[in-house]
Amino acid sequence: ALDKFVRTIEINDSNLDLADEIFVMQESLRLGKQVPIEKLLPSYYLKTMKNLYDDRKNSAVIKLADNVLESSDVLDSYIRDEIRFFLCSSLARLKDERFKNEVQSISGYKHNFLFGFYYRQIGRFDVAIDRFNKVLEENRTYSQAKRELVLLYNKIGEYDKAYLMAKDNYENNRNNPYHIHAYFQSVLYQRESILPTVEKKRILESLLNDFEKIDSPSARNMFLISKAKYNMEIEMNYSEVQSILDQAKIEFPEDNTYLLLFQVDFFERTKDLKQLEKVLSYMKISGFNRRDSNYYNDFLKCQIFINALKNNDIEWKEYLSKLTLSDTARLAIKERAMKLIDQ
Repeated sequence: ALDKFVRTIEINDSNLDLADEIFVMQESLRLGKQVPIEKLLPSYYLKTMKNLYDDRKNSAVIKLADNVLESSDVLDSYIRDEIRFFLCSSLARLKDERFKNEVQSISGYKHNFLFGFYYRQIGRFDVAIDRFNKVLEENRTYSQAKRELVLLYNKIGEYDKAYLMAKDNYENNRNNPYHIHAYFQSVLYQRESILPTVEKKRILESLLNDFEKIDSPSARNMFLISKAKYNMEIEMNYSEVQSILDQAKIEFPEDNTYLLLFQVDFFERTKDLKQLEKVLSYMKISGFNRRDSNYYNDFLKCQIFINALKNNDIEWKEYLSKLTLSDTARLAIKERAMKLIDQ
């Protein structure tokens, strides 16, 4: 109903006050309608672009960025750089080769950051880590680079490296759901010798409480999956985990990446072969089985557990050899797979 209403409004209508005009512009941009370039308030345009980017509507971000960059030569340099940053980030997410040309317009530490982001998207984690570390050599306070490193260290199983960096990011901005999520991951899988269980539980519960205070769909999604992880790893309450997953499927039927990744671990824990195979089929639909996927290791992990449950010894070991993880993380997955084999 809102979409139909907005499509009937003429932006140049003199009866619109500023608040109405801003609202109509935002919704028109979201719907892909043409908006007169002179009407675009730069800061407001960036906010609209950020919202599209956060909603992972990458093609829409690219279209809008191209439209503004081609239509205006009077943009402030800061605004132009921010638009290009969103443009390059969306191209990187889509693994579009055009990224390598567009990123040449961005200099300094953000050039290395964007390349690091691109390499993470295509699964070249070692190169991505190197780029992000170069960013911190130029700007040691750049929290986005720290967040990316935390994500990568967690992804490859280097939890010790991730922990202190994640903690620092979180303490500097406790309202950022991505910082909360990264710190939660680092704490959850930290060794007992570094973080005793009682202290770990206290921190995790505090982080879940922080998540609940943030009113945004992405934070809500991360909260539900984090709460499910807490109940699986700390409370070992599997019925509660299933209840949370059912709720997540209702609230986020389309945004299922966090859900898919967690379900691999949960159905491995409950030895549910049928559900693991169902998750695998969704992973293939989402392109996780591509070698250049950011989630290729997660796809391999799912294959490992499925074949271990089927007692396909050669197959699960072959998938294990393809993992691009730390030796510690690979060994942990191997041990988990061996527990699934029917002795």
